[in-house]
Amino acid sequence: MTPQEFRLLRERTLMSQKQVARELDVDTRTIQRWEAGVFPIPYSVTRMLKLLAGPYTALTTFELRVARLLHGEPIVDRDFPPTRVKWPGPKRRNT
Repeated sequence: MTPQEFRLLRERTLMSQKQVARELDVDTRTIQRWEAGVFPIPYSVTRMLKLLAGPYTALTTFELRVARLLHGEPIVDRDFPPTRVKWPGPKRRNT
């Protein structure tokens, strides 16, 4: 999750940095550093924030993808990589 995505998701929960810090049991400065891109955002924090967002997570995921597109970033869901399906290829005829 990028810092911009983290901030967008936090704002989607309608919580301040201080409120999110309290819920995640971290210091407010840590939230500020995550949003500024100073520290990487741990995966566990990403999951907790999505749980705090509740039923709006699906809509937020769409918004995050649009934000990535507008910022010229590839649209890839970093939390859930796509499942790769191996195509068996064309069937060969026995001659």
